[in-house]
Amino acid sequence: MRKLAIGVVVGAVVIAILFLAVPREPIDRFPGTRLTGDVVTDARPDWSFLEGSNLIFVEVTPWYGLAHSVTTTSWVMDRELYVPCRTCAEKHWAAVVEGNPHVRLKIEDKVYERTAVRIIDEVERRRLLRIPAGEPLPDVAVFHMAARRH
Repeated sequence: MRKLAIGVVVGAVVIAILFLAVPREPIDRFPGTRLTGDVVTDARPDWSFLEGSNLIFVEVTPWYGLAHSVTTTSWVMDRELYVPCRTCAEKHWAAVVEGNPHVRLKIEDKVYERTAVRIIDEVERRRLLRIPAGEPLPDVAVFHMAARRH
């Protein structure tokens, strides 16, 4: 009986690892795993094809190595790409970025390897979020998707 129980537990762990290791894109609010697509190697891509606010996928890699991806919004300002994070203290992907800023973004069918740099300067956050001085800043962090630093 004990061998059967051990076999069931080992089998469940193997199935869970395989499920998490298989590339699966996020769907709405449900996270995914590793993103697939053609990797763009251009360190300074032309983001002009992104008009206004756009939904994109962001993939992070936690310390345990299994990719985690989410759907989020983005925008381009001054030819640079930014991703907001509302209530970041509650978001798994934002916590992972604190320890490992290397991210992969999927936009259309292309994957961009970037470095997520959190904007901490209040004046810059106001400018990026278009919040006038004197008005309260919302609980929204802003990440600049900079060229990958190796």
